[in-house]
Amino acid sequence: MGYKFEPRVAKLIFDDYAGAEVRVTLDRPLGMLIEAQKLQLEQNIEGLMHFVVGILVDWNLEDEKGPIPPTYKGMLRVYPAFVNALITAWRDAQIGVPVPLEETSSAGSS
Repeated sequence: MGYKFEPRVAKLIFDDYAGAEVRVTLDRPLGMLIEAQKLQLEQNIEGLMHFVVGILVDWNLEDEKGPIPPTYKGMLRVYPAFVNALITAWRDAQIGVPVPLEETSSAGSS
């Protein structure tokens, strides 16, 4: 019997979007991370929206119409800059970039 991966969930909090909280699945195959990077480089907004929907667990986003569902149709109501911030935060959390970074370190190397 082999080891079965159990995906971790992370809550992303954004400095530029005070109060916005997004829960995402962290553990996805490496190929998914590579695909997200390609979509960003190509500026493929529709592809990025499908990618984000694939990692979303839930969020607390609302607009003038009320709560925004974490679905493809809901993504059409979200600002592109927020989607970019979400993807960046997910990528950093997945590869283990600590947020926030400490201002000073006692480590001898940089």
